[in-house]
Amino acid sequence: TNVTTNATTAIYAKAVDYGGNESACTLVANYTHDAVSPTVMSVTSSLANGTYRAGQNVDITVTFSENITYTPGVGSFTMALNTTPAVIALYNTAASNSITFRYVVGGVDASADLDYASVSAITLPSGASIKDAVGNDAVLTLPAVGGPNSLGGQKNIVIDTSSPIATFVSISPTSPSNSASPQVTLSLSEAVSSVQLYSNSCAKP
Repeated sequence: TNVTTNATTAIYAKAVDYGGNESACTLVANYTHDAVSPTVMSVTSSLANGTYRAGQNVDITVTFSENITYTPGVGSFTMALNTTPAVIALYNTAASNSITFRYVVGGVDASADLDYASVSAITLPSGASIKDAVGNDAVLTLPAVGGPNSLGGQKNIVIDTSSPIATFVSISPTSPSNSASPQVTLSLSEAVSSVQLYSNSCAKP
């Protein structure tokens, strides 16, 4: 019998014997046809918006349109990020409709707004698969970079691993002087939360 594409079809049956006697037409089964592939709905992180430094973990979750099953292959399942550089590996597949990657911030990584590198940033290893319950392969195309459903659109995560540089500009009054509290002007390489000046060494008093 023919069924309706991507829908549930009620299947009825009626039997006729050789004498022409017919049975009642009765419902025997409901059959659901599903040829719809799982798709990526959003990418986000459980972390709060903010700035993260070298050594910190950033977990990135990819959520699909339906429950999926991941079958490992040979090699790593990776996502490329827009940091310099970062290709991160799959961390967790426990959730029914999502997978999680873990990004450990490297010592030279930097990103003003963490996101994946492109809509094709996910790479399955050889022999691996992501399928739904009936075996349809997932489409791994990610939402548009920077769009509302992307990591960058969902979160404002800054990766900053560089230390600020303080450069001497001037001291007033000029040295030598009889002032016991001269004013020091510094040039800073980036915005900072505080500046501390020390006398004779950088050892804390």
